Amino acid sequence: MKIYLVLMLIAFLSVLNVNAQTITKDTVICYEYYTPTDSVLYSMSINHYNNAHRDLLYEDYFWDVNTSSWIGYDKTECVYDSNNNLMLLLGYIWGDNVNNWVNNTKSERSFDSNSNLTLYVFYTWDINLNDWIGTQKREYAYDVNNNKILEVFYSWDANLSNWLSVDKIEYAYDLNDNKMLEVQYNWNANESNWRGNKKYQYAYDVNNNKILVSQYYWDDNLNDFVGTDKIECNYDTSNNLILYLSFTWVSSTNTWGVNRKYE
Repeated sequence: MKIYLVLMLIAFLSVLNVNAQTITKDTVICYEYYTPTDSVLYSMSINHYNNAHRDLLYEDYFWDVNTSSWIGYDKTECVYDSNNNLMLLLGYIWGDNVNNWVNNTKSERSFDSNSNLTLYVFYTWDINLNDWIGTQKREYAYDVNNNKILEVFYSWDANLSNWLSVDKIEYAYDLNDNKMLEVQYNWNANESNWRGNKKYQYAYDVNNNKILVSQYYWDDNLNDFVGTDKIECNYDTSNNLILYLSFTWVSSTNTWGVNRKYE
């Protein structure tokens, strides 16, 4: 029998008032055509939105032809702070053995007074422990101009029941908020300190055109960053690129060597 992969969507919209908040409910039902004239239910999505048109809840179901009923597939719940920043995301999957939604994933977020993300933590549900288990955590910091100056990444150690440092990135900016420096580190568990990984330096002209990009990698033998590539650019008064130079690091002379030039 030939199957036609044609889907028909039917949407329903309703508005509810819950705790002085307007909740919009949007339901989409999808049908699949097996012949040019016959169709069967295929899937259903239900979304709830708040006053700011942000997702509060969305559920996905599929149609079970054997039981002629909707079976849950996944569900997500969202919670926001007073500035409408997403601070909690809960994910569920359908548990056939309990015929109900069961925990699956969770992410928590924190923000500063300028709505900059300062903390992100992700968890998965452990059915054996019947509890949330952390998998990754990220911390962020910003300068007074809301430029991100620090990222720190952690992973969860189940044996130690603690977060372990993994990577760190530091940033610096000029007075025009152009990124001047990015330094990446890896955590050295043996020595309990941060080990350099990569470094990027940038420079700009008075019109904020990027005129320098240089890349470095960490050399364990030298215990310092060593150059790999560099690009220099010049622009005319109309901000047109008039000179492009690329360099590679020459370790024998500890200097930059030109390998391409365009004018």
